[in-house]
Amino acid sequence: MGSYFRERLHDPGSRLLGMFVKFPTLETMEILASAGCDFVIIDMEHAPLSVDTVYGMIAVAERSGMAALVRLRGHDTATGAMLLDAGASGIFVPHCSPFEVAERLITDMVFPPTGRRGAGGGGRATQWGIDGPDEYRRGGDSGVVRVPMIEDPEAVEDIERILSVPGVDAAFIGQGDLTQTLGDRAAAQALVDRALAACVAKGIPAATTAYGDDVEARLRQGFKWLAIANDTGTFSRAVQRRLNQARQAVDATQ
Repeated sequence: MGSYFRERLHDPGSRLLGMFVKFPTLETMEILASAGCDFVIIDMEHAPLSVDTVYGMIAVAERSGMAALVRLRGHDTATGAMLLDAGASGIFVPHCSPFEVAERLITDMVFPPTGRRGAGGGGRATQWGIDGPDEYRRGGDSGVVRVPMIEDPEAVEDIERILSVPGVDAAFIGQGDLTQTLGDRAAAQALVDRALAACVAKGIPAATTAYGDDVEARLRQGFKWLAIANDTGTFSRAVQRRLNQARQAVDATQ
């Protein structure tokens, strides 16, 4: 079921666009799916979203043909595995480094014998059991993406080993966090370039943010999927623009 995001992401010709989501509303999912977003990243790390709320957001997004990915709150891989059972197309693991930590976190969401994820068939991920245990296993192995967030200098230092962990299906390179940590945008971009080169060399689809006029540049650089906005920022800027237009009209009548 769902959006078949992993297959689309690994298609050599694909270039996918999506948004981070912080609003705790089902309507947001419907609007973004109707607008044509390929995916959303539901942001449990930076927004007070409950598991119940995220569960509903996943259902609406996936039933609308838009992939629902979830950025975990910290290293809560138990919740990550539960949300995969709930039908999420993938899980983002923030600050997924150094290598020993990354290996443990990703392995928690991979089925045995490679990993430690428990079996939980009968949920939305298998159409409430209709698809059967074989499809549950196939979907959990190769139908979802487990995405380490490469957002610390230590992660870049360990990038080749992190990308080699079984179950790493894609990577997100966090240029904002790297810049904040280093306090130097040029130095951070050098780390972004190094991490991206490692992803390209290993055939791992890499994502990052492209919130301005840099979408084309990032795609040409080698990124395969991009978060081009977030819902709260998009809403606030739209409100500001509309208010400015209306206030100009008010001023014109005085």
